[in-house]
Amino acid sequence: MTLMSESTLLYEPPPVDLGPAPTAVVQPSSGTSLRAVHGAYAAGLIAPTVIGDRQTIVRLAAKDELTVDGWVFHEVDGDEPAADLAASLAAGGDVAMMVKGNIKTDVLMRAVLQNRRESGVSSGRLSHIFAVYLPEEIYHKPLYVTDGAINVAPSPDLKQVIANNAIDFVQSMGIRRPKVVVLSATETVSAAVPSSIEAADVGTRIADRADVLGPVALDIALSGAAAAVKGITSPVAGDADVLICPNIETANGVVKMAARNPRTVIAGLVVGGSYPIVLPSRGDSHQSQLASCGLGRKYLAWMQHNPKPL
Repeated sequence: MTLMSESTLLYEPPPVDLGPAPTAVVQPSSGTSLRAVHGAYAAGLIAPTVIGDRQTIVRLAAKDELTVDGWVFHEVDGDEPAADLAASLAAGGDVAMMVKGNIKTDVLMRAVLQNRRESGVSSGRLSHIFAVYLPEEIYHKPLYVTDGAINVAPSPDLKQVIANNAIDFVQSMGIRRPKVVVLSATETVSAAVPSSIEAADVGTRIADRADVLGPVALDIALSGAAAAVKGITSPVAGDADVLICPNIETANGVVKMAARNPRTVIAGLVVGGSYPIVLPSRGDSHQSQLASCGLGRKYLAWMQHNPKPL
């Protein structure tokens, strides 16, 4: 299973019951984002609290014959006030999840981080995960790539946090001991390639929670044949669940290249905090945005079933 249907993405058995989660939806003012939110609502996964220009959103809903009766609306003028209100509602426990609509990622995340600083919240370092569902002839299972949206040039200590966040996430997907590849541009540790040194270091740090391979290049992660040519023997080679990338450019580039295939479905999620943030790209397809909502709801169920110690 690789290219997942909407029903699979939304209804794969969770660790606890998936009832509608109170969800702050920030500026769903494009047809694609509104249809995705409505799809998650219709599936019974979220109870939307919509933050933005109600008149615009209601007009979009009517155009696509979508029912938004029963949704809670907060009339807010502008992206920054909308992001601030969403962060406040989530931090206060009024909603359990957040969904990014037609708003820039940096605006939304700036509000989230500012709220965490002002409230003194220390619930963990945030990181981003792309879930990539490629056609089966390209790759045989879901691939989780981190961090392609938040942490720009993480240190080894931060990469360890990012890796542990990713392991938590894939465990919520039912993978108890994931196969993790820590990427570099080489398969040997070399002072000339700093990411190779960091990859080896991070791999050692997370080996108690995952089967780890690194440093290796991307072809080894995805192809057993490529690994054999290079003399690399590992059960992780060609069968990776998670890619830990050396920087934001690598992760973002890997995923954007995968998205060039029209049959690829990509979902995006911010993890590591006290609530999930569904973070699709504004240019994502309807199916990808809906997949992001489905994964966010499932991860929330896992978080509720496996609360972090205070």
